[in-house]
Amino acid sequence: MKEALATSMLQQTFTITVNVQELFTEFVPKLAREYVRIQGAKDELRDTELKLTLDISGDVYSYMIRDGVNIAVTEGDIDNPQVRISFSLENLARFAEMKNIDMLLGMQKQLTRKKLASLSDLREPACFS
Repeated sequence: MKEALATSMLQQTFTITVNVQELFTEFVPKLAREYVRIQGAKDELRDTELKLTLDISGDVYSYMIRDGVNIAVTEGDIDNPQVRISFSLENLARFAEMKNIDMLLGMQKQLTRKKLASLSDLREPACFS
């Protein structure tokens, strides 16, 4: 009986409301720091810096990431980001509906010193839409 109840509970779903501002100013940085910690990449990312800008239907969130874990978030644009990602709020909602919100964090999951160096060498920001 307990197994049937546990299985039933695992199959249930519920909907949550996500505040986009909280998602990008609080949740994303916290999750990115946790990825670096779990992967043990803190030493590898020491003395690195990445400037990243997200544009979600005109709402801009900018990140200054130092050492892979020191993440300063500002609302609005920053000078000379190495990466600029923009997409619509509707596409963000689709990511969430498909349970693929982690795709937004794929960059942090795969962040290495070599990849950061490559991004830092770009003369123009790498843009993804």
